[in-house]
Amino acid sequence: MSDYDFLELSPVDPAQAYSARVVIPEGEVPVWQAEQPVSNIEDPRIFSTRFLDGTTVHPAFRQALIEQAGRQNMGMLGFGGKKVREAAIWQLPAARLLSLRALLFFCRVHNVTSAHTTDRWANVLEDGDYSYPHSHYDSQASLVYYLDPGSPDREQKLSGRFHFCDPRIPYCCSTHPERPTRGLLPDISTGTMILFPSEFLHFVHPYRGQGPRITLAWNISPGARPSGKASLPESARGMFGK
Repeated sequence: MSDYDFLELSPVDPAQAYSARVVIPEGEVPVWQAEQPVSNIEDPRIFSTRFLDGTTVHPAFRQALIEQAGRQNMGMLGFGGKKVREAAIWQLPAARLLSLRALLFFCRVHNVTSAHTTDRWANVLEDGDYSYPHSHYDSQASLVYYLDPGSPDREQKLSGRFHFCDPRIPYCCSTHPERPTRGLLPDISTGTMILFPSEFLHFVHPYRGQGPRITLAWNISPGARPSGKASLPESARGMFGK
């Protein structure tokens, strides 16, 4: 995992990381919009923000993910479609930008000045794919970014919906404490990034629709990763990584 990302904010001016701009083939984009809204989703430990520049950031990256997924064999049903972890894909400018945003999001909501990814991958779901209930054990927080929701069947209301079903989330236990009787299904669209404790149980309903449903995922913890080496966009390196 030596190529995974590490971020350390400047002790003098940690806010400069958020105001930086990054050059990608499609143009120059801000790392973090000045008025980027962050909100909670029914629980003070679950956060959401939405980036509005997907039409600029995503096209080439989306195509690369689809092509890479097309070269892979289908995994076991219930494991979230095809997983794209290839380092070359994650070195693409858009992937590096989105990873940087994920790290900044983590630092912002957890009020820390450094963080590292313990894992990262893309999920490419085709019709019928889903993810069984699970949690993550190697990180403090998990993040999901909605790159392309696909074209879900409008008659299938739960098609591809992300679902929390954890007894530690009060919303899920509306009638009996610690006994989930309903799920928390965030309203998510392209460009949405959500962050939640890695131990929270979650899953994805079977996707029914045309075109692939594509999400990115990161597991992140505070502090430096063991190797201590940054993997940031070239135009950002030196400003908030080392």
